[in-house]
Amino acid sequence: MKIINEEKLKPVITLKQVMIENKPITNVIYDDDGDWLCFHAYTIKEDDAYVVSIEQIIEHDKTLLSLPDLREGEKVRRSNINELWEKY
Repeated sequence: MKIINEEKLKPVITLKQVMIENKPITNVIYDDDGDWLCFHAYTIKEDDAYVVSIEQIIEHDKTLLSLPDLREGEKVRRSNINELWEKY
């Protein structure tokens, strides 16, 4: 699944640091339930969770359009916003 092919209003779980502090998204998970998670770090606190729509997260970070096609349960990462995504 490509993130751009999702319904625009589908929820995405991200972090306050991404949306408010403009930290770069470096980890994306398309989980086993078909939900998208977009983070900037490996250590995540529940209090930092922030829910936005697919449309909002793409508007916030257009580099998400370059995500590879992902199957449920797959993850990608990059070291910074200028790097290519790699599955892990």
